[in-house]
Amino acid sequence: MEAKKIGEAHFGYVIFTTASEFEKVKEGEKTGGIGDEAYTINGPDAQQLWVRQEDRYVMIAIGDVPRPKEAKVIAKLVLERLKRKPLDN
Repeated sequence: MEAKKIGEAHFGYVIFTTASEFEKVKEGEKTGGIGDEAYTINGPDAQQLWVRQEDRYVMIAIGDVPRPKEAKVIAKLVLERLKRKPLDN
């Protein structure tokens, strides 16, 4: 019988955020190849990728283990979608 791993979590989420919240994460690791500006930080539950593209701000987190490549793919998809059809306010 295989031992059960404790502490594994499988989840991900996207948050549409604000310029003021984005400013708070600028002490994080500068991350290239996505948006106009991006930073990676270790959040309370997962590594987080914060991205600004023009006046749009998103945060991507994928749980269990850091997944920077996957977070960038999701961020690019979200930002492309927002470019075509912005969120209603």
